[in-house]
Amino acid sequence: MRILLVTEGASDEPVAARLIRHALPDASVLAKRLPARGFAVVAREVEIWVRAAHFGHFDLLVIHFDLDDSISATFEDVSESKRWQEVRDAADKVLESLPQGGRVDALCVVLMSPCQSTEAWLAWGIENENGRAWEKSHRHILKTKLFGNPPRGLTRKAEDMAEKLIGQMAVNERWPQSLRNFMDHLRRGM
Repeated sequence: MRILLVTEGASDEPVAARLIRHALPDASVLAKRLPARGFAVVAREVEIWVRAAHFGHFDLLVIHFDLDDSISATFEDVSESKRWQEVRDAADKVLESLPQGGRVDALCVVLMSPCQSTEAWLAWGIENENGRAWEKSHRHILKTKLFGNPPRGLTRKAEDMAEKLIGQMAVNERWPQSLRNFMDHLRRGM
């Protein structure tokens, strides 16, 4: 299975790749970073990445973006977020317009959209406790806590923290809800 992974930042890429490989051990993941951070960039580039994954004959496209504060604290699924809906609708619109010629199966698109940010997942992986509580933490405070101020060694630190996150997922059932949603969507996508 070939997967194209598109992320916003240096720390998001190793976390996403590790989670994908955890859920789909036989997957081949090609990671690409968006040219800049921020939801506006993600929304603007959806069409490019859907086309690249479709015509590149990838089986799955994973697009990462943070929900920040665009969803209520009591959400049950990230699909309640207007940001999530905007990206999903844009991806679906592009997919509907593309010819299926040469493809055995249609491209599947999965959105990795942490609430507030990927750092909430990482903090839960390290600190334990209730994952929903970490999703309410301010993203800038979490980034500083995990990576320092100024941030140093993002990729290496994120790789180490991703391993702790996978370990925490195995022993603690109180996951961050957005992490549970991503893993469920990823497994359903394939």
